[in-house]
Amino acid sequence: MASSHSRWTAWAATAKRVPGLQPLITPVFEILWATAAYDGTIEWMDAVANRLPMSVVADLIGVPEAYADQLARWGYASTRLLDGLMSADELAASMAAISELNAYITTRLREAATSPRDDLIGVLAKACAAGELDAFTAQLILVSLFSAGGESTASLLGTAVSILATDAALQRRLRDQPDLLGVFIEETLRLEPPFRAHYRHVLGDTELAGAALPRNSRVLLLWSAANRDPAHFEAPDEFRLDRPISKGHMSFGRGVHFCLGAPLARLEAATVLRMLLDHASRGSVGPGNTRLLWRCSQTERHHPVAPVPVETINPDDACRWARPSDKESV
Repeated sequence: MASSHSRWTAWAATAKRVPGLQPLITPVFEILWATAAYDGTIEWMDAVANRLPMSVVADLIGVPEAYADQLARWGYASTRLLDGLMSADELAASMAAISELNAYITTRLREAATSPRDDLIGVLAKACAAGELDAFTAQLILVSLFSAGGESTASLLGTAVSILATDAALQRRLRDQPDLLGVFIEETLRLEPPFRAHYRHVLGDTELAGAALPRNSRVLLLWSAANRDPAHFEAPDEFRLDRPISKGHMSFGRGVHFCLGAPLARLEAATVLRMLLDHASRGSVGPGNTRLLWRCSQTERHHPVAPVPVETINPDDACRWARPSDKESV
């Protein structure tokens, strides 16, 4: 298990590299959008939300772009283990994918140990060689970035677009007041966290909010419930951009288990949504405003698909969303 020190060492190494990824996110979005926004509809999840985060994570870690799709398959297979609703065959397939991902990561770390490099794999390999990090922890960190680093950001992008596309007034407000985009992202995270819950293993007898937690028991921490605590958030079920505590949610965890990829997820979401608002004028979700479905999972909050109608301005320009025929909550 990763220690507090090693986790924060890795977090610092990750966060330090995040600002430098801004120039990468923009062209990746442009390519994905231009390629997929045709014939009147863009399938947002498959075309952009599921692909862009893994391309960026691959660059951050130091993996060739050609491996991005394969890494996405491995990473998403690992997060499926948290669904709690898998068949025996699905479980076996996910475990096989995780084994392949671990083997790939182990190979890359060994290569970096003998060939110094400036990407995150190189930083972690150097920390292992200096005794600041053990190999198992380095592997866990990379698996987390490959899996949750792609999945959680994809979920955030999908949820954010579903909220935007069904509320033309909200779109207009964010265009008129772009400084509110960060608050919009935090409120999206609060109301619909990419992971509704996570399991925790209790290492020793303790107490939480008056409840006894025996050693070796398992706890399911419900982030989505905490994010809608009326004692902490006024009108918790409402989407509001005027909340005084915009980052008071638990969607990225807290303390030693705080999400390593949080700075990157926020940067990706801000960049992609800002560009989307620049590219689009108004929007609706799916043919006839079809209600979007959520993936069946006990822990994840993810749209499997999100078809968004678009009108092509011209072949060399961006696209804009079609006008919604009516408004339906998602």
